[in-house]
Amino acid sequence: MKFSSISLFALAALPQLFAKETMIRGKEPPLDKMTITQKFFSLGLAFQPEMDELFEEKLPTIEKLFDVHLNVEEGNDIVVGKANNRLQGMAKSYKELKDSIENTETYQEYVGVKSEAFEYRAFVEKKMPLVEEALMEAVHSNQVETKLLEDSALYTLTTGGKRLRPMLCLAAFEAVAGSDKDSSMAIPTAVSAELIHSMSLMTDDLPSNDNDEMRRGVPSNHVVYGENVAMLAAGSMVGYAFSQVLEGTEGIEAKVLVQVASRLARVIGVEGMAGGQLMDLLAENKSESKREFSLVDLEWIHLHKTASLIQYAVVAGGILGGASSEEIDAMEVYGHKIGLAFQVVDDLLDMEQDEAVGKLTYPKLLGEEGARAEAAKLIAQSKDALEVFDKEDAKILYAFADFLTERANK
Repeated sequence: MKFSSISLFALAALPQLFAKETMIRGKEPPLDKMTITQKFFSLGLAFQPEMDELFEEKLPTIEKLFDVHLNVEEGNDIVVGKANNRLQGMAKSYKELKDSIENTETYQEYVGVKSEAFEYRAFVEKKMPLVEEALMEAVHSNQVETKLLEDSALYTLTTGGKRLRPMLCLAAFEAVAGSDKDSSMAIPTAVSAELIHSMSLMTDDLPSNDNDEMRRGVPSNHVVYGENVAMLAAGSMVGYAFSQVLEGTEGIEAKVLVQVASRLARVIGVEGMAGGQLMDLLAENKSESKREFSLVDLEWIHLHKTASLIQYAVVAGGILGGASSEEIDAMEVYGHKIGLAFQVVDDLLDMEQDEAVGKLTYPKLLGEEGARAEAAKLIAQSKDALEVFDKEDAKILYAFADFLTERANK
């Protein structure tokens, strides 16, 4: 990983951050510059070379990450002294993606080809630092009394994730406005999609829902902060999401922002994720629901629980980019199909685990080969929907479809 032009000022400020962690562990803080630099990069928090000159501005964001995971009740052996675990979780997808891109570049240089799936990875590599920083800035509390809710929300936000919803929002903006246009005005809306996704993870994991104690390799939010705080923090993230769209967006007419916010409201409610989660709970408790669930039911569940938010991210990005009615219709079809395809691929990747707990999935109803065929069909349909756009401008949306194909064939 290239060190580039990160300033000595920024490096000089890092020892105090690592000192917080090591003092909790009862060790001397590593103060030499080389150790600090190596540890910094090992956490995957290095920004792209072209971003390095802005690093001093980003230092408070990194400090905030440390504070969130160190300002916890002393004696909590899950979290105290383990800032590295939380930071590594936040950076995991970014770091792994960087490694995969480097490997892919080497491979492509050898075979002399450039796949569309690689285009998506390169796009994520470029946008990820901007999205991560915006996510950190989106969650804040100006009152000491509610700091715990901020910490709880940030805990889930910073434990990793593919950030595909923000990426699709930015890609859709460029598909409409042009790939040469600055998509920064769409970042707040992109962030709103990720905030709602994180909210859904927090509520899904609760004992009254899926009862999952682990998420992305770390204890679930309610395990660390308690069910009551986790539920309140999840609710606060809905507010943060709307605030991002309506207050955080610059350079977009108010009537356009209202249109985006209206779609977000529908996605969160009974016409979207809440309805999908209800049906999912009923499907997992057949004895209580007293009904059999079919492929039509499964598609309904994931169209609402999973695909609706992905569709929101895509359509909202298009609307912000100035999409026509025809282009919005195309974005809706793309979001619908690619959202369902994402779920089918996820079911294929989690097949053994889901089978062990008797979960209703595409492989369970269609068989492994049938599920692969369904994913391929949905991916093809998503690409067909993009024909109204300039192929160069929409290349990242095409590339994401190819990225899913790669995942499905692992």
